[in-house]
Amino acid sequence: MYKQQFLDELEKHLSAIPINERQEILQDQNDFIREAVLAGRNENEVIAKLGNPKDFAASVLADYKFQKIKTAEGFIPLVKAVVGSLGAFLILAPFNFIVLFGPILALFTILIVAFSLGFTSLTMGLAGLIYFLSSISGLGFSWSLGITLFFGSLGLIGLSLMITYICGYLLKFSFWQMLAYLSWNLNFIKKNRIQF
Repeated sequence: MYKQQFLDELEKHLSAIPINERQEILQDQNDFIREAVLAGRNENEVIAKLGNPKDFAASVLADYKFQKIKTAEGFIPLVKAVVGSLGAFLILAPFNFIVLFGPILALFTILIVAFSLGFTSLTMGLAGLIYFLSSISGLGFSWSLGITLFFGSLGLIGLSLMITYICGYLLKFSFWQMLAYLSWNLNFIKKNRIQF
């Protein structure tokens, strides 16, 4: 494959990246090939070491999307960047599907159950508190039962807040661990992509 063919095909597979950044990536690859040829390498050998333009583009795209995650500001842009990058990483290394899918699915399930438990505890606590406050105004029941209901309701509200805090911490911790793994994976792929 000739240099121009490689660059044209690479450009086609990088269409998801904005044009100015795509042109910069193409220029970098053009310069890399030119410098390797000037250093005495065969152009076809250099291009062969770069590999298939589609696979090379997937690696570049994964790196681009990972950088988007690092620079995302706000929760919604961060979620969009993460979801967009997962597809690129799965295409780049299908092994990631095995490594990431099971733990992510398990964590997601645990967090849904925990958040549901927190919401249920909050609802029950608020309902008990409302019932206690309404009973003071005339529904009447024993003093000890009223105190038990009051503190039990406060306990449920506190439990729900604690569960929500722990779930939020686990979600944040897991998210950053996943990003650390993806960063390591991307660096590993970059190091093994070209070794002259």
